[in-house]
Amino acid sequence: MNRMVKKMNNNYLYFTIYKNIEKEVIELSNNIFFDDNQLDVYSINISDLILRCAVEIENISKELYFKLDGEEKRGLKYDYDCIKLIDNRWKINKKVITKINKNFHFSLNDIQPFDDAIKNSWNSAYQSIKHERTSAIKTTEYNGESISPQATIRNLINILSALYLLNIYYMNFEELTVIDNIVYLPIKTSPLLFIGDWHINGYDLSELDLSFGSKIFQVSCLNGSGAKMMSGNYFIDVIKGDKDSCVSFPVFIEREFTDEEKNRMYNYIVKEIDNEVRRRGKSMRSSPEDLIGQLANLYK
Repeated sequence: MNRMVKKMNNNYLYFTIYKNIEKEVIELSNNIFFDDNQLDVYSINISDLILRCAVEIENISKELYFKLDGEEKRGLKYDYDCIKLIDNRWKINKKVITKINKNFHFSLNDIQPFDDAIKNSWNSAYQSIKHERTSAIKTTEYNGESISPQATIRNLINILSALYLLNIYYMNFEELTVIDNIVYLPIKTSPLLFIGDWHINGYDLSELDLSFGSKIFQVSCLNGSGAKMMSGNYFIDVIKGDKDSCVSFPVFIEREFTDEEKNRMYNYIVKEIDNEVRRRGKSMRSSPEDLIGQLANLYK
Protein backbone atom coordinates (compact mmCIF):
# COMPACT_ATOMS: atom_id res chain seq x y z
CA MET A 1 0.00 0.00 0.00
CA ASN A 2 2.84 2.39 0.74
CA ARG A 3 4.27 1.71 -2.69
CA MET A 4 0.95 2.66 -4.29
CA VAL A 5 0.76 5.92 -2.34
CA LYS A 6 4.34 6.73 -3.31
CA LYS A 7 3.58 6.05 -6.96
CA MET A 8 0.54 8.34 -6.91
CA ASN A 9 2.50 11.13 -5.23
CA ASN A 10 5.28 10.84 -7.82
CA ASN A 11 2.76 11.06 -10.64
CA TYR A 12 1.43 14.33 -9.26
CA LEU A 13 4.77 15.82 -8.21
CA TYR A 14 5.17 18.02 -11.28
CA PHE A 15 1.52 18.99 -11.38
CA THR A 16 1.76 20.39 -7.85
CA ILE A 17 4.50 22.72 -9.04
CA TYR A 18 2.53 23.53 -12.18
CA LYS A 19 -0.45 24.53 -10.03
CA ASN A 20 1.73 26.95 -8.06
CA ILE A 21 2.91 28.61 -11.27
CA GLU A 22 -0.64 28.64 -12.64
CA LYS A 23 -1.86 30.41 -9.50
CA GLU A 24 0.72 33.16 -10.02
CA VAL A 25 -0.32 33.56 -13.66
CA ILE A 26 -3.94 33.98 -12.57
CA GLU A 27 -2.83 36.59 -10.03
CA LEU A 28 -0.98 38.35 -12.85
CA SER A 29 -4.20 38.38 -14.90
CA ASN A 30 -5.86 40.23 -12.02
CA ASN A 31 -3.29 43.01 -12.37
CA ILE A 32 -3.06 43.08 -16.17
CA PHE A 33 -6.14 42.78 -18.36
CA PHE A 34 -5.38 39.67 -20.42
CA ASP A 35 -6.57 40.44 -23.95
CA ASP A 36 -5.01 40.68 -27.42
CA ASN A 37 -3.76 44.20 -26.77
CA GLN A 38 -1.63 43.01 -23.86
CA LEU A 39 -0.04 39.95 -25.44
CA ASP A 40 3.31 41.71 -25.91
CA VAL A 41 3.42 43.24 -22.44
CA TYR A 42 6.68 42.22 -20.78
CA SER A 43 8.17 42.28 -17.28
CA ILE A 44 10.83 40.76 -15.04
CA ASN A 45 8.11 38.81 -13.25
CA ILE A 46 6.97 37.26 -16.53
CA SER A 47 10.55 36.31 -17.40
CA ASP A 48 10.83 34.52 -14.06
CA LEU A 49 7.60 32.59 -14.67
CA ILE A 50 8.79 31.57 -18.14
CA LEU A 51 12.08 30.28 -16.74
CA ARG A 52 10.30 28.29 -14.03
CA CYS A 53 7.99 26.72 -16.62
CA ALA A 54 10.99 25.81 -18.75
CA VAL A 55 12.80 24.13 -15.85
CA GLU A 56 9.73 21.96 -15.27
CA ILE A 57 9.41 21.17 -18.97
CA GLU A 58 13.05 20.10 -19.14
CA ASN A 59 12.60 17.73 -16.20
CA ILE A 60 9.26 16.25 -17.13
CA SER A 61 10.19 15.79 -20.79
CA LYS A 62 13.30 13.83 -19.76
CA GLU A 63 11.25 11.60 -17.48
CA LEU A 64 8.74 10.96 -20.27
CA TYR A 65 11.65 10.28 -22.64
CA PHE A 66 12.86 7.42 -20.44
CA LYS A 67 9.30 6.18 -19.82
CA LEU A 68 9.11 5.83 -23.59
CA ASP A 69 12.33 3.80 -23.54
CA GLY A 70 14.45 6.61 -24.93
CA GLU A 71 18.13 5.82 -25.38
CA GLU A 72 20.51 6.80 -22.58
CA LYS A 73 23.07 9.25 -23.95
CA ARG A 74 25.49 11.93 -22.83
CA GLY A 75 24.42 15.51 -23.24
CA LEU A 76 20.74 14.60 -23.51
CA LYS A 77 18.78 17.68 -24.62
CA TYR A 78 15.20 18.18 -23.58
CA ASP A 79 14.09 19.64 -26.91
CA TYR A 80 16.17 18.01 -29.67
CA ASP A 81 16.10 14.60 -27.96
CA CYS A 82 13.23 14.32 -25.49
CA ILE A 83 10.49 16.48 -27.03
CA LYS A 84 11.39 15.09 -30.44
CA LEU A 85 10.88 11.49 -29.26
CA ILE A 86 7.63 12.38 -27.45
CA ASP A 87 6.35 14.05 -30.60
CA ASN A 88 7.28 11.06 -32.76
CA ARG A 89 5.32 8.76 -30.45
CA TRP A 90 2.34 10.95 -29.54
CA LYS A 91 2.09 13.65 -32.26
CA ILE A 92 2.05 16.38 -29.62
CA ASN A 93 2.70 18.99 -32.33
CA LYS A 94 -0.95 18.53 -33.37
CA LYS A 95 -2.54 18.58 -29.90
CA VAL A 96 -4.84 21.47 -29.03
CA ILE A 97 -5.30 23.00 -25.58
CA THR A 98 -8.13 25.45 -24.82
CA LYS A 99 -7.96 28.46 -22.49
CA ILE A 100 -10.95 28.44 -20.13
CA ASN A 101 -10.16 30.99 -17.42
CA LYS A 102 -12.68 33.85 -17.29
CA ASN A 103 -9.86 36.34 -16.72
CA PHE A 104 -8.53 35.52 -20.19
CA HIS A 105 -10.16 37.68 -22.86
CA PHE A 106 -8.13 36.67 -25.90
CA SER A 107 -9.82 36.38 -29.29
CA LEU A 108 -8.23 32.95 -29.83
CA ASN A 109 -8.69 30.39 -27.09
CA ASP A 110 -7.12 27.34 -28.73
CA ILE A 111 -3.36 26.75 -28.50
CA GLN A 112 -1.04 24.21 -30.08
CA PRO A 113 1.77 24.29 -27.49
CA PHE A 114 4.10 22.20 -29.64
CA ASP A 115 3.10 23.49 -33.08
CA ASP A 116 6.75 22.96 -33.95
CA ALA A 117 8.03 20.30 -31.58
CA ILE A 118 11.46 21.93 -31.23
CA LYS A 119 11.59 25.37 -32.81
CA ASN A 120 8.49 26.90 -31.26
CA SER A 121 8.11 30.47 -30.03
CA TRP A 122 8.12 29.77 -26.29
CA ASN A 123 11.31 27.69 -26.53
CA SER A 124 13.03 30.48 -28.43
CA ALA A 125 11.87 32.92 -25.75
CA TYR A 126 13.16 30.65 -23.01
CA GLN A 127 16.57 30.27 -24.64
CA SER A 128 16.85 34.03 -25.14
CA ILE A 129 15.91 34.84 -21.54
CA LYS A 130 18.18 32.11 -20.22
CA HIS A 131 21.28 33.26 -22.09
CA GLU A 132 20.65 36.98 -22.62
CA ARG A 133 18.37 37.98 -19.76
CA THR A 134 18.84 41.75 -19.90
CA SER A 135 18.29 42.17 -23.63
CA ALA A 136 15.55 39.53 -23.91
CA ILE A 137 13.21 40.98 -21.31
CA LYS A 138 12.45 44.19 -23.16
CA THR A 139 12.63 45.67 -26.67
CA THR A 140 16.25 46.29 -27.68
CA GLU A 141 18.21 47.57 -30.65
CA TYR A 142 20.79 45.43 -32.46
CA ASN A 143 22.63 46.66 -35.57
CA GLY A 144 19.96 49.27 -36.07
CA GLU A 145 17.12 46.74 -35.86
CA SER A 146 14.49 46.50 -33.14
CA ILE A 147 14.45 43.13 -31.32
CA SER A 148 11.07 42.19 -29.85
CA PRO A 149 10.86 41.42 -26.12
CA GLN A 150 10.71 37.73 -25.17
CA ALA A 151 9.40 37.95 -21.60
CA THR A 152 5.84 38.55 -22.79
CA ILE A 153 2.38 37.40 -21.80
CA ARG A 154 2.10 35.65 -25.17
CA ASN A 155 5.17 33.50 -24.52
CA LEU A 156 4.16 32.90 -20.92
CA ILE A 157 0.72 31.52 -21.88
CA ASN A 158 2.26 29.35 -24.60
CA ILE A 159 4.96 27.83 -22.41
CA LEU A 160 2.48 27.29 -19.57
CA SER A 161 0.19 25.40 -21.96
CA ALA A 162 3.14 23.21 -23.01
CA LEU A 163 3.89 22.42 -19.36
CA TYR A 164 0.22 21.66 -18.75
CA LEU A 165 0.05 19.18 -21.64
CA LEU A 166 3.21 17.35 -20.56
CA ASN A 167 1.81 17.12 -17.02
CA ILE A 168 -1.41 15.58 -18.32
CA TYR A 169 0.57 12.87 -20.10
CA TYR A 170 2.93 12.32 -17.19
CA MET A 171 0.20 12.06 -14.55
CA ASN A 172 -1.79 9.60 -16.62
CA PHE A 173 1.00 7.74 -18.38
CA GLU A 174 -0.28 4.28 -17.43
CA GLU A 175 -3.78 5.13 -18.74
CA LEU A 176 -2.75 6.24 -22.24
CA THR A 177 -4.46 4.25 -24.98
CA VAL A 178 -3.69 3.85 -28.69
CA ILE A 179 -6.62 4.05 -31.13
CA ASP A 180 -5.94 4.09 -34.88
CA ASN A 181 -2.25 4.76 -34.21
CA ILE A 182 -3.11 7.88 -32.17
CA VAL A 183 -2.46 8.11 -28.42
CA TYR A 184 -5.39 9.30 -26.30
CA LEU A 185 -6.09 9.73 -22.62
CA PRO A 186 -9.36 8.00 -21.67
CA ILE A 187 -11.88 9.99 -19.65
CA LYS A 188 -14.73 8.07 -18.08
CA THR A 189 -18.27 9.06 -18.95
CA SER A 190 -21.67 7.48 -19.35
CA PRO A 191 -23.91 7.28 -22.41
CA LEU A 192 -26.34 10.11 -22.93
CA LEU A 193 -29.31 7.77 -22.66
CA PHE A 194 -29.12 4.36 -21.05
CA ILE A 195 -32.14 2.84 -19.27
CA GLY A 196 -32.67 -0.87 -18.79
CA ASP A 197 -31.77 -2.71 -21.99
CA TRP A 198 -32.13 0.36 -24.16
CA HIS A 199 -29.07 2.34 -25.19
CA ILE A 200 -29.46 5.25 -27.60
CA ASN A 201 -26.17 5.93 -29.33
CA GLY A 202 -24.36 9.11 -28.37
CA TYR A 203 -22.74 10.69 -25.35
CA ASP A 204 -22.78 14.03 -23.62
CA LEU A 205 -19.47 15.82 -22.98
CA SER A 206 -21.00 19.00 -21.59
CA GLU A 207 -20.50 18.01 -17.95
CA LEU A 208 -17.09 16.35 -18.25
CA ASP A 209 -14.16 17.98 -16.48
CA LEU A 210 -11.56 18.17 -19.23
CA SER A 211 -9.28 20.46 -17.23
CA PHE A 212 -7.84 17.65 -15.09
CA GLY A 213 -7.44 20.13 -12.22
CA SER A 214 -6.28 23.22 -14.13
CA LYS A 215 -8.00 26.59 -13.72
CA ILE A 216 -6.61 27.93 -16.99
CA PHE A 217 -6.66 25.13 -19.57
CA GLN A 218 -8.57 22.07 -20.65
CA VAL A 219 -7.66 19.34 -23.11
CA SER A 220 -9.49 18.73 -26.38
CA CYS A 221 -11.70 15.65 -26.43
CA LEU A 222 -13.09 13.51 -29.23
CA ASN A 223 -16.76 14.29 -29.71
CA GLY A 224 -19.28 12.36 -31.66
CA SER A 225 -22.82 12.43 -32.97
CA GLY A 226 -24.75 9.19 -33.21
CA ALA A 227 -21.65 7.37 -32.02
CA LYS A 228 -21.66 3.67 -31.24
CA MET A 229 -19.50 1.38 -29.14
CA MET A 230 -16.36 0.30 -30.93
CA SER A 231 -13.05 -1.26 -29.86
CA GLY A 232 -14.66 -2.75 -26.78
CA ASN A 233 -16.22 0.12 -24.86
CA TYR A 234 -14.94 3.11 -26.84
CA PHE A 235 -17.31 5.59 -28.46
CA ILE A 236 -15.41 6.69 -31.56
CA ASP A 237 -17.66 6.31 -34.59
CA VAL A 238 -18.80 9.71 -35.87
CA ILE A 239 -16.18 12.24 -34.84
CA LYS A 240 -16.36 16.01 -34.88
CA GLY A 241 -13.05 17.75 -35.43
CA ASP A 242 -9.53 16.57 -36.09
CA LYS A 243 -8.63 13.28 -34.39
CA ASP A 244 -4.94 14.18 -34.23
CA SER A 245 -5.65 17.40 -32.33
CA CYS A 246 -7.53 15.67 -29.52
CA VAL A 247 -5.82 14.67 -26.28
CA SER A 248 -8.65 12.67 -24.73
CA PHE A 249 -11.60 10.48 -25.63
CA PRO A 250 -14.69 9.33 -23.70
CA VAL A 251 -14.91 5.78 -22.34
CA PHE A 252 -18.31 4.26 -21.72
CA ILE A 253 -18.95 3.04 -18.18
CA GLU A 254 -22.19 1.31 -17.25
CA ARG A 255 -23.74 2.45 -14.01
CA GLU A 256 -27.12 2.91 -12.36
CA PHE A 257 -28.71 6.27 -13.02
CA THR A 258 -30.26 8.33 -10.24
CA ASP A 259 -33.98 9.02 -10.15
CA GLU A 260 -33.30 12.62 -11.11
CA GLU A 261 -31.30 11.52 -14.14
CA LYS A 262 -34.00 9.05 -15.15
CA ASN A 263 -36.68 11.76 -14.93
CA ARG A 264 -34.55 14.11 -17.00
CA MET A 265 -33.98 11.41 -19.60
CA TYR A 266 -37.66 10.43 -19.59
CA ASN A 267 -38.68 14.03 -20.32
CA TYR A 268 -36.13 14.12 -23.11
CA ILE A 269 -37.49 10.88 -24.54
CA VAL A 270 -41.08 12.15 -24.46
CA LYS A 271 -40.02 15.25 -26.37
CA GLU A 272 -38.05 13.23 -28.93
CA ILE A 273 -40.90 10.77 -29.43
CA ASP A 274 -43.34 13.64 -29.91
CA ASN A 275 -41.07 15.26 -32.51
CA GLU A 276 -40.55 11.96 -34.31
CA VAL A 277 -44.26 11.10 -34.31
CA ARG A 278 -45.16 14.51 -35.68
CA ARG A 279 -42.55 14.15 -38.40
CA ARG A 280 -43.49 10.59 -39.39
CA GLY A 281 -47.18 10.72 -38.62
CA LYS A 282 -47.02 7.61 -36.47
CA SER A 283 -49.02 6.83 -33.35
CA MET A 284 -47.48 6.04 -29.99
CA ARG A 285 -48.40 4.64 -26.59
CA SER A 286 -47.73 6.58 -23.42
CA SER A 287 -46.20 4.22 -20.81
CA PRO A 288 -42.51 4.89 -19.98
CA GLU A 289 -41.44 1.44 -21.13
CA ASP A 290 -43.30 1.81 -24.42
CA LEU A 291 -41.87 5.27 -24.97
CA ILE A 292 -38.32 4.07 -24.43
CA GLY A 293 -38.82 1.02 -26.64
CA GLN A 294 -40.50 3.01 -29.38
CA LEU A 295 -37.79 5.68 -29.37
CA ALA A 296 -35.09 3.01 -29.56
CA ASN A 297 -36.92 1.37 -32.49
CA LEU A 298 -37.18 4.68 -34.30
CA TYR A 299 -33.43 5.11 -34.11
CA LYS A 300 -32.50 1.61 -35.24
